[in-house]
Amino acid sequence: MSQEFLDHLKDHGIITHRTPPYTPQHNGVSERRNRALLDMVRSMMSQTTLPKFFWDYALKTATRILNMVPTKKVEKTPYKVWQGKAPKLSYLKVWGYEALVKRDTLTKPDKLEPRSIKCIFVGYLKETMGYSFYYLPEYKVLVARNAKFLENNLIDQEASGSLKDLEIVQEEDTHPSLDTSLNHEEEDLEIDEPQS
Repeated sequence: MSQEFLDHLKDHGIITHRTPPYTPQHNGVSERRNRALLDMVRSMMSQTTLPKFFWDYALKTATRILNMVPTKKVEKTPYKVWQGKAPKLSYLKVWGYEALVKRDTLTKPDKLEPRSIKCIFVGYLKETMGYSFYYLPEYKVLVARNAKFLENNLIDQEASGSLKDLEIVQEEDTHPSLDTSLNHEEEDLEIDEPQS
């Protein structure tokens, strides 16, 4: 640490506690957080065909996700502590999955060209509500806000050996107290039709 930084800490009444070099066990809290982040990055990278040099995008995304999870210490999310409001979870997307990015946000397409291009979602932006996308044909990372995320599709169906899309299964029980058995000896119940 520079002397200027040490003087700044001293002026503000901050006491530094240093650990000996190469002894991570002395810094347990940050080591556990680093291990959690590395586990998340490893998991994210294993679910995609992106090259390993995208690890930093995965790390930034994992950090963002962990900052939106409540902690035991303050029983709030770090995001809420810093921003004073709850995080907007609808903004979160599945990292490494395909998305159709509108072309007119990137370049003005010709009349007969497709209106979107297939990219891979690789991260969030700090400055805006946009997203970062990897455009494989040009080996570029693009920034855009308008995209359709294909989170139900596998990123590389041939590599996974499956040509089936992932399905979202959702059952809705509209009358949870209604007896649906086939015993018709009891009185028939009238069911009100749902109002539109």
